[in-house]
Amino acid sequence: MSEQLDLIDERLVRPDLANVVAQRGSLVRVEVADGRLTGFALPEGFLLDVTFRGCRMDLAGFPLARLRRVTFEDCRLEESDFREAQLTEVRCERCDLTRAEFSNVRCTRTQI
Repeated sequence: MSEQLDLIDERLVRPDLANVVAQRGSLVRVEVADGRLTGFALPEGFLLDVTFRGCRMDLAGFPLARLRRVTFEDCRLEESDFREAQLTEVRCERCDLTRAEFSNVRCTRTQI
């Protein structure tokens, strides 16, 4: 089931967004700290000026999404899916990307 998710100018501390699927959802100027996001997915989504800090995001999905100025810090991103995403100025700092999928990703000024 797909849910509507459009967040602007939000700070989420310890949210439980596990298994939320938001087709074409958007996050703009959002900070997510210490969240549980296992299975979280934004297929065809849009993320702008977003920081994920200390989040558990294994099995997260961003296929066909557009990520611009997004930072993942100290996140668990095992088996996450970024297939065919557009990553512009995206950084992954001290993240576990074991078995993450990056096929056909377009990267500009990105550090993974």
